[in-house]
Amino acid sequence: MDDLASAVTVRGVQAFLNDHAWVWPVSEMIHYLGMSLIIGIIGILDLRVLGFFKRIPTGAMRPLVPVALWAFAANAVTGVIFVTGTGSGAAFYVDNLSFQLKMICVLIAGANLLYFHYSG
Repeated sequence: MDDLASAVTVRGVQAFLNDHAWVWPVSEMIHYLGMSLIIGIIGILDLRVLGFFKRIPTGAMRPLVPVALWAFAANAVTGVIFVTGTGSGAAFYVDNLSFQLKMICVLIAGANLLYFHYSG
């Protein structure tokens, strides 16, 4: 796990974050906005596929999938900032079971997003 933590830790990002107090709160705002977009867009699509909201045609939601992709990318970038930005680097997160479970959920959400993007 130490090798993974050192591979994920980006020293330049860590130094930039520690030198500029505004980076963390701006990253949090972007992260939460992106998370809201992903949950809103893909959540509605998932519910529509499960049979809810039958009045909304699935095709009408299709133009919003690229927005969710951009939101996912923004969350990936800000997530790296959060993981790398702590004083101990990524070692703080890599050994944490909650973080590992969160990453599994993020991978599932990303796969779900890619499915909607490429399936049409």
